[in-house]
Amino acid sequence: MTRLIRYSLGLMFAFFSIMSFFMIFIPDAILVFPGSNWTSEQMAEWRLRTILPAFYLTICYFIYRYFSGRNPTSTIWPILIVIFFFMMTQIISLFNNYFSWVQLFSLFLTILVFLLLREAHNRRKNEIFNKAL
Repeated sequence: MTRLIRYSLGLMFAFFSIMSFFMIFIPDAILVFPGSNWTSEQMAEWRLRTILPAFYLTICYFIYRYFSGRNPTSTIWPILIVIFFFMMTQIISLFNNYFSWVQLFSLFLTILVFLLLREAHNRRKNEIFNKAL
């Protein structure tokens, strides 16, 4: 399981860094999901209803954590929270947006990544607490 977590986090790092590069420097390169037959307007609406709310909810959550005086328990925790809110906004988007197999596939991948990150967080948290004892 540790090897799966490491490879998955490495793949996520590569994917998100490549996507960030394209979105910053070549935004027209990736306009829609490949094979989805969506227009660029539909894709823009999907991004508006899923990615941006997840980003804002994550910011609100960490502001709340700051005011409540609690710190993340592991370095995986912030990534887990981002993926959790992204998963939530995708579930809500299924009912409010264009329904497509791509949305279901994206949600399925997000749920798998969430479960994997949850396991990674639990392992890291246990390592931290065991060292403290």
